[in-house]
Amino acid sequence: MRVTPHPIQAGISNFFHNLTYPEVIVNDLLQGQVADFGKDTVRFVIDSTFGIGGLLDPATGMGLVRHDRDFGQTFGKWGIPTGPYLVLPFLGPSDVRDAIGLVPAEYADPLHYVQNTGADYGTRAVGTLNTGAHLLPIFRLDQRAFDHYAFARNTYLERRRFMVRGPRTSPGGAEQELKELENSAGN
Repeated sequence: MRVTPHPIQAGISNFFHNLTYPEVIVNDLLQGQVADFGKDTVRFVIDSTFGIGGLLDPATGMGLVRHDRDFGQTFGKWGIPTGPYLVLPFLGPSDVRDAIGLVPAEYADPLHYVQNTGADYGTRAVGTLNTGAHLLPIFRLDQRAFDHYAFARNTYLERRRFMVRGPRTSPGGAEQELKELENSAGN
């Protein structure tokens, strides 16, 4: 991350966010977020055209918020439990529900329909490197943790729980939430 200038990092990151944004749009509908579906569709069109294929992000400057919705979240909104925590080779942390969500996500990904194998693999390789670069700060935090596995598991599960249900407002607070996380992780 220190070698690549920030504008180039931002352009690559914007490109991959835009490239995979159709999955967000599909999940808006599946989660019943009709208003966000319209806004996200407009965002995708603006970034794809005026943003030079997504390298730039003019939609954010226009007040269109970037959402992060996927099939794992949709399954969670539908009431499907997470299942055990997993670490998938090359893909990283997950749970059973999110791992199953990778199957429809593959078909929502425009790269699935690219007929040029070299372009497909090349784009996916750069996308994987981009994702890894964004995870580096998390790995630095992980070095301070006593139990690296527990830190990664709890961080992943808490983030995903928040993405599905939002912030906790019920009685019991963080202690109750930690017990729920431990129970869902199979401890």
